[in-house]
Amino acid sequence: MEDTLHYLFSSLLTDKKAFKIELDPQSSAQAEAYNVSIPKAQMGRIIGKNGSVIKAIRLVASIPAKKMGKFLRLNLLEG
Repeated sequence: MEDTLHYLFSSLLTDKKAFKIELDPQSSAQAEAYNVSIPKAQMGRIIGKNGSVIKAIRLVASIPAKKMGKFLRLNLLEG
């Protein structure tokens, strides 16, 4: 799951190493939650107009999670 997220975010950001993906400690057996830290200058690139880019990222990233029988939650953090 983390590999999929890393690929998606690194494809969209200009600085490939400027973000961090961490598993949220509140994840459970049924749901995985990830905290993604992105620089403030790149946040607009990830969110997109009306949130269209982040919605697409969440949709694509949720496919492998659903195959494993889990839910996926992404939290974007400035950092």
